[in-house]
Amino acid sequence: MDKKPAWVTGMPKHDPTRCERDDHLWMASFFRSGRLAYWQCAGCGLTDRETDDLPERVAQTNGWIESPPILAFRGAHPPTSTSRWATDRGTILVEGDPSSIHFVGLPIPGLPEAHSYEERDANGEVQEAYLPSRERHSPYGDHYTLIRFQVVNDELVEFRSYCFEESTFDVPNAHAPRTRVVLSGLKRLP
Repeated sequence: MDKKPAWVTGMPKHDPTRCERDDHLWMASFFRSGRLAYWQCAGCGLTDRETDDLPERVAQTNGWIESPPILAFRGAHPPTSTSRWATDRGTILVEGDPSSIHFVGLPIPGLPEAHSYEERDANGEVQEAYLPSRERHSPYGDHYTLIRFQVVNDELVEFRSYCFEESTFDVPNAHAPRTRVVLSGLKRLP
């Protein structure tokens, strides 16, 4: 990040005069997969991209929880990552959008942060993408595996969390994730 982001959790109080000074309160909206859909200012409604039907498509993104936790950022523009690492394979790992770390509004235990990542060659071509995803276990059940990625020390780690939504027998739950190192020996670039 250009500067340490002023992340906020929960619903912060909005001051309309801040928007006039180009100091917006950006709120993240996510697809069910956990990928970032768009940022929107809670005060003036400004968005960081053309949304068209996106608000309707992500309206149910957090399931039945009425007041899901919120990822927010205060500033002139939504945050963009500039973090990059050299890999042992001669590629560059580039950090992208933040990912949702919630399932139906519930936090994934032990996962305070997640992002999308791309591994690029010397020409900038994407060799591998590490994106948040949501795998359904069967077409009839409400059980899922959520997959998230985060660089921890010098490793890119995959977090797989088993989750299930409310059903006749269960209440929603998100289990602590199993982890797997995807890339190791990363060297942060300036």
